[in-house]
Amino acid sequence: MNAAQLVLAGWGLLICGAAACAVVSARRNLVGPLAFLFVVGSSVLVLPAALSVLVQNRAAETGALLALPGVQASLAFRVDQLSALFLLITAVIAPLATLYSIPYMLKYRNQGLLRYYPLFLLFFAGLIGVVCAADWLFFLVFWEFMTVCSYFLVIFTKEDRTAARAGLKYIVMTHGATALMLIAAIVTWKTAQPHSFSFEAAKATMAQLAATRPVLLHVLLALWFVGFATKAGVLPLGDWLPDAYPAAPSGAAAVFGGMMSKFGIYGLLRVFLDMVPACEFSTVWGIVIAVAGASSIFLGTLSALAQDDSKRLMSFHVIGQIGYMLLAIGAGIYLLPVNGALAALAIMAGVFHLVNNVCYKTLLFFTAGSLSFRAGETNLNRLSGMWTVMPVTGVAALIGSLSIAGVPPFNGFASKWMIYHATILGVPGMPLFLLLGILALFVSLVTLASFLKFLGGAFMGPTALREEEAEKGDVPFAMQFPQMFLAALCIAFGLVPMLALAGIHRAVGAVLPVQSVPSLSSLVGNSWAGLQLSAFGGEATGVWYPVVVLGALAVGMAFAYWVFRLGAAPRRAVDMWQCGALVDGALARYLVVEPKHEPATAQFEARFQAHGLYSCFKVAFRSVYPSVPLPHAGYPTRFMKIFDVDAWLFGPLVRLGNRLTGALSRTHSGVPQMYLIWQLVGLVAVVVLLAVWAN
Repeated sequence: MNAAQLVLAGWGLLICGAAACAVVSARRNLVGPLAFLFVVGSSVLVLPAALSVLVQNRAAETGALLALPGVQASLAFRVDQLSALFLLITAVIAPLATLYSIPYMLKYRNQGLLRYYPLFLLFFAGLIGVVCAADWLFFLVFWEFMTVCSYFLVIFTKEDRTAARAGLKYIVMTHGATALMLIAAIVTWKTAQPHSFSFEAAKATMAQLAATRPVLLHVLLALWFVGFATKAGVLPLGDWLPDAYPAAPSGAAAVFGGMMSKFGIYGLLRVFLDMVPACEFSTVWGIVIAVAGASSIFLGTLSALAQDDSKRLMSFHVIGQIGYMLLAIGAGIYLLPVNGALAALAIMAGVFHLVNNVCYKTLLFFTAGSLSFRAGETNLNRLSGMWTVMPVTGVAALIGSLSIAGVPPFNGFASKWMIYHATILGVPGMPLFLLLGILALFVSLVTLASFLKFLGGAFMGPTALREEEAEKGDVPFAMQFPQMFLAALCIAFGLVPMLALAGIHRAVGAVLPVQSVPSLSSLVGNSWAGLQLSAFGGEATGVWYPVVVLGALAVGMAFAYWVFRLGAAPRRAVDMWQCGALVDGALARYLVVEPKHEPATAQFEARFQAHGLYSCFKVAFRSVYPSVPLPHAGYPTRFMKIFDVDAWLFGPLVRLGNRLTGALSRTHSGVPQMYLIWQLVGLVAVVVLLAVWAN
């Protein structure tokens, strides 16, 4: 079996697993482990297949599984290097999320698991189908399949009106985006000669349109961009995301935030790299993509700073982090006609940040879910001191927070550093990218601030749990292991970036529209100890050796501790003094009393600490999140009477039926003679009718 056939077998195993989970869904203690076994079995097939494609640097296909000759479309699994990278991500995250869900989903005692595990496995099957489809028709089929499955996971708690509204908003916006992509696919099919939905035909068609019908190509690219940007969560197209992700169970929310949004990036890479030739179209759309990314960085991250709910905070950061990827990828697309090496470096930086984001964003959603599981709460104003209760989750949250904030030597720093290098230093003659890179650098500090809020509000201070709840300790091991595994990846990719960049280089190189793809060593060096960026073909313009920095940091901390011990200063625990009075420490640090509120008194407790943090900054940027006030249209009463079928049809029929049955019931008097009379009347009526019929 080749790699594509192995992936197909793994895909089929997920379908069979969904059916098996549906059969045993009533057995709550069995369905979760069964789903996990099927997902692990699928990953065992998909993981080596994807690795073999990257190692051999050669695509694999299954051949046509289903052909539609009338429209020149066929269902076939094709795994190229870009597909293989996303298959690796799916094969790693899917088992972790399923394992995490086993104990977590038991808390939904009033919800049937038939609406979770089968859909969860089908969702993973949809993800695999999206990246392995070889033509646009079946790509969109898998895309919609993935979207519908995720919709039902969003509205899992169907009695929750908030979840229902979030699901409706999600399905309407994403279906609208898919409709735009379908239009683009049909126009491309119609333009292709001969008509075909295949990616190869689309690639040739776009090259032809670039030379003969540039306006039409711009329209098609705009449709693809809006469609994929909506799924990725680019503002304002991703307005559904902060509502939908928190509504889903934490296992599904972690997959949505860590993986699903990245498949919008996959679509953009597939269109703007694999199909559009390097020409003036790359210049225009590179700027569009980069500006959209920078806007999402700014709006998404600043909006996250104002959130008090941990899941909603994570969701806004999905938007912000997607912006970093688009900024780098947009810069790379812009540079394709100018500097192929620098373009490759910028796109690699964006994809590297995507891989890193999968690790720490999934991890952070897991930690937020663990807080909800143990404390029954996601609001940071009502959480505190969970570190002493959940030390493993606390360490995982710390590593994830430092990673997303870009603190060295964690993985988020390595990819952000490459993005800054490609934008601030690397786009000659285009100051726009310099400004966008500086903006991204500034907002990274806001990311650190918001996750200090998350860590401080949830894990620091005295515990908010009752004693009997605190004694339960950390979450079960099935929830701890996925967090520890992803935390280890955040550290590994930070200390040894080449672990990820080696595969990313091959994935990007396979779709890069340049004649000769620069070698990995010419872009980032050939040392596994660090990176040496040299995109201009000369000496290194940037050097990063994380192990050396980590060693220097360790020596500095050891020296500081030695000085501290040498001084032998006594420790004192005293109350906090403020303006001539002793106050609670949490009150003094975090509570901000606005003019409309009463003066600060002892009635305010430490639970307000997360809301008050950075309040001045939040007030300054209170209107940063885009919102469009919708007009309230009057209800067309007279016109809608036409469609009120109950009033003019069903209602009168029901009343007539009631009168007839009432009259009939009065004939049942219980007197035998009356029944005989009715039979005689009926017989006479039948004879009369027969006589009339005979004449």
